[in-house]
Amino acid sequence: MKKVFFLLPCLLLLLPSCGAKNITPELGAQRVLQAWDAPFLCADEDFIQSNFAAMPPFEKATVYLSEQNDGTEFGFFEITDVKNVAAAQAAIRDYIASEREQVLSLAALYPGDELNARLARYDAAEIGNAGNSVYYFIGDKDAVRAACRALA
Repeated sequence: MKKVFFLLPCLLLLLPSCGAKNITPELGAQRVLQAWDAPFLCADEDFIQSNFAAMPPFEKATVYLSEQNDGTEFGFFEITDVKNVAAAQAAIRDYIASEREQVLSLAALYPGDELNARLARYDAAEIGNAGNSVYYFIGDKDAVRAACRALA
């Protein structure tokens, strides 16, 4: 019985996850762009400031938007104080919820496969952190998994 209690946590540590250690926004974006293998545009500072106004202070940020699939995007934020990582993740969750709510409203007015696919991308979103960097991925489940593996 004692072996089970010892082995179970050890096995859980071996499971693949989105966790990475001390990754900069630039390096994270580079890895994800290689893994995702799709055209993305880098969002400008205005986009970041207006969409992530509730984000705690950060040193660097990078957000990429898909050129092919509306609603597919990812971003990395290097938070100034590691104590604010949870608050940064909450700000990203709020952003994703807000974007999803807008698409849900559109889907109610204009039902269709495109908006349903976009809703599925928001449902597959992942949020994580690597040290003081907080990141998020919004996309198809397989693409999000590939992005997570790229950071491992």
